[in-house]
Amino acid sequence: MSLDASLSEAGIDPIEAHLSERLPIPDSSVDAATSLAVLEHLDRPTLHLSEMHRILRSGGVAIITTPSTRSKGLLELLAFRLHVIDAAEIRDHKHYYTEPQLRTLLVHAGFAENAIAYRSFELGMNQLVVAVKGALPTALRARQHVKGDGGA
Repeated sequence: MSLDASLSEAGIDPIEAHLSERLPIPDSSVDAATSLAVLEHLDRPTLHLSEMHRILRSGGVAIITTPSTRSKGLLELLAFRLHVIDAAEIRDHKHYYTEPQLRTLLVHAGFAENAIAYRSFELGMNQLVVAVKGALPTALRARQHVKGDGGA
């Protein structure tokens, strides 16, 4: 059985789209959107985040991960000198973000500043952002500025 067939049986319809263009998904039509290790590869990250905001229903959740600025040197060492990770993948990184930069991108994309929760992980090398279209649920609001736990 193909992956597409398995997904269809689960009620998931995969689509292919170019992330520098409008997504072929109706406005306010999805409950969650993920962007895992994508932003750092994009020339126009605000367009991508704006599209995530556009397709989310009110209360919908965007889940985003991206390497932090502190990971750049390590990733380049692992890729270009030690050759233990894909050099082409790291060479394609266009930007490394700080927490304030991520928050600014998300606000420019339409998310309310108080609807963004941030957490670093993997010793601060990576970042997780959860942004809700509309108000941030109380459970996430309490953890809005939680820093990483040292590697979980």
